[in-house]
Amino acid sequence: MSRVVAVDMGGTLIKLSIINNNQLVREKVYPANAQGDFDGVMAQLEQQLYQLIQADGWEVKDLLGMGISIPGIVDIRQNRVLSINQKHVGATDFDFNQWARKIGLASIVLDNDARAALVGEQQFGAGKGYEHVNMITLGTGIGGAAMIHGQLLYGKHYQAGCLGGHFSINFKGAHCNCGNIGCVETEGASWSLPRLIKSHPQFADSTLASAELLDFYHLFHAYRQGDTVAKMVAHHCLDAWAAGIINMIHAYDPEVVVVGGGVMKSGDIILPYLQNRIKQLAWTPCAPVKVVTAALGSMAGCLGINHLLQQKHQLANV
Repeated sequence: MSRVVAVDMGGTLIKLSIINNNQLVREKVYPANAQGDFDGVMAQLEQQLYQLIQADGWEVKDLLGMGISIPGIVDIRQNRVLSINQKHVGATDFDFNQWARKIGLASIVLDNDARAALVGEQQFGAGKGYEHVNMITLGTGIGGAAMIHGQLLYGKHYQAGCLGGHFSINFKGAHCNCGNIGCVETEGASWSLPRLIKSHPQFADSTLASAELLDFYHLFHAYRQGDTVAKMVAHHCLDAWAAGIINMIHAYDPEVVVVGGGVMKSGDIILPYLQNRIKQLAWTPCAPVKVVTAALGSMAGCLGINHLLQQKHQLANV
């Protein structure tokens, strides 16, 4: 039995996937309600789980277990969310082990979402064949993860490697929602983009002034149309991402950095810029670091948390 339920608990959407022998069998994506009561979020997850497995005539007892990836600092031994920022804040008080027992799951694994995505890419995607891999995910926030000698980096308090979006790259910058100043996120995450665009002195003359949303889709669309403000703000974000990646390279010494997230729909602009910037600025005297686009898209986290659950099961049966 290797049927696993993999849950990618994002801030906007929750993806629920049934994976069997590392292959997607069925999935459901639905709104996260991340600002609501977390008990309600988990109750809805339970309902969605039953609907998904019953479509194939399965029961919870037919599953190897469930893996959940979530954007926070996670104690992987106790399956506890230690800290989470802005969304799903009630997760820190939730007993995932008790919930799993209540619904009849044989086992449960919990980990940070960027770590899960890194495992997915290292096992099945753009990082396959490498043992020293970093990942940065660009989206509403900016996530990070590091793997050294094929092992995920956790640290004493489970926060090593996963706070790449909170490297400080501008000590005179804006305050971040994490409490720091000038984080990579404040200089280049989706949540900070409206401020970056509106604060530009030429904003009123930009096509972005009439955009329905100030997001990366509209930013790069305007960039392609030659909008001056869009180009300047995009280059600011690109430089912020490059600075964050360079900090990761200097800290963790990877062979390859995988860049993921919905922003990479504009990868034809983003990837060459990052590659060139990192080639110019990163101190890598022994060998250049490859910078590549994630291959698995939104499936990376689900495939990664599935692998971590399978790994836990194998170790338990040695």
